[in-house]
Amino acid sequence: MIDFKGKNKDKRSSELVMQQDIIENKITYLERFAYIASHDLKAPVRIIGSFVQLIEREVKPYNNHKLDEYLQFAKDGTKQINVLIEDILELSKLD
Repeated sequence: MIDFKGKNKDKRSSELVMQQDIIENKITYLERFAYIASHDLKAPVRIIGSFVQLIEREVKPYNNHKLDEYLQFAKDGTKQINVLIEDILELSKLD
């Protein structure tokens, strides 16, 4: 007598194992991508922040409130990007 139920069960089981392997590989890829992307984004954001600070020092004697406001927007945006990068980095470390 042929056991069709057993064959189908084995086939489904091996398909599930293959799908689990595919999912695990994709998760590993996404973790690596998030880690690399966050590290690659840190340097340019740091440079932007540094130049905003340099500009701020240079224009401070002119007491231009509008320019101060624009520079504050740039500094706030840089801080927000840094927070997002750190969040991505933390996400890449999750198991």
